[in-house]
Amino acid sequence: MNKEAFLTRIASQLGRSSPLNEAPTRQVVGVPDFWREYALSKEARITHFEERFVQLGGAFHRVKDAAELQEALRGIFADLQPERIGMWNDAQLRQLVLPAVSSEQVVTWGVDEREAFTSIDIGITGCTAAVADTGTLVLACGAGRGRSVHLLPPVHLAIVGASQFVTRLGEALARIADAVDQHAYVHLVTGPSRSSDIENDQTIGIHGPAAVIVIVVDDWEPLSLS
Repeated sequence: MNKEAFLTRIASQLGRSSPLNEAPTRQVVGVPDFWREYALSKEARITHFEERFVQLGGAFHRVKDAAELQEALRGIFADLQPERIGMWNDAQLRQLVLPAVSSEQVVTWGVDEREAFTSIDIGITGCTAAVADTGTLVLACGAGRGRSVHLLPPVHLAIVGASQFVTRLGEALARIADAVDQHAYVHLVTGPSRSSDIENDQTIGIHGPAAVIVIVVDDWEPLSLS
C-alpha cells in the first residue's frame, strides 16, 4: 500500500472523504482547565492516596508525630527482622528513624560504601510528593538520596509528611521543576515492583521491592519538599 492510499484509508475511518492538506487547529493545548483546576482537600488527598496505594498492594500507616512513628517502626522491624537497613543521607529522616533501631544496623547513602546497599533488607526514604490520584510516590534522587536505597532491597519504606500529598501528578512535577537543585533522576513508585514479561505471568518483586510501606506523619514538615 502506497502513502496516498494509506492516508486515504485512515481518512475514511475518520469519516473524511480525503486526507487533510494541513493540520487541523487544536482547540486545547496542554491540560484542560477543568483538570488543572481539579483539587482535593488535604484530608481527601491522603484518603485517596491510601485507597489507591493499598489496592496496588502497598501497606499504609498513619501516625501523629515522631513518637508514634518510632513505635510503628519498632513494630515493623520486629515483624520483618531486618539485619541491615539502608537510608537516605537526610538529617531529618535520621532524627526520626534512629531512635527506633540500632545505629549499627543502619547504612547511610553517601556515608557508607555503596556496596553495602546490595545487602540491605529495608530501604528507608522520604519523598518529594505523594500523588492522590494514582497512589504514586515521587522520589527526586540525587546527592544523599541514591536510588539504590529504594530499588535494591526487598522492602521499601517511605516516610511522608502530610503536607507532601498532592492531587495530581502535574503538581508534583511542578515542584521538581521549580526546585533550585537539579536532580539526577526522578522515580515514580506506584506500589510494589511488578512484571509480566514472561508469558504474561505477573510476578512481584522482580525489578524492585516486593513490598512498599508508606508511613504518613501528620506533624512532620520536611525542610524541603523537593
